Amino acid sequence: MKNVLENKNWDVQSSNKSNEWVDSINNEILNKMKDIAPNFKILVSCILTQKVGAGLHYDNTAYWDPTTDGTITTKYENDSILCICTIFGVAI
Repeated sequence: MKNVLENKNWDVQSSNKSNEWVDSINNEILNKMKDIAPNFKILVSCILTQKVGAGLHYDNTAYWDPTTDGTITTKYENDSILCICTIFGVAI
């Protein structure tokens, strides 16, 4: 997940591309996870925001079997943007 975020071309002059970026990130992560964990249902969530000094609170919760299911969250940021991605894996 971190590689997908770090290798993204974040052309901040093209802020109208934020929808494309989020779709691309979600799809890239989902496709990689399908190969890594074929016996799991995978959910990917991504939030992208411009850094303008405002606060951002992000949380998630789930009711599942902690012995087989899980989640991981990572963030990427540069001088202009903040991107937080979460992967949920639920055993089939």
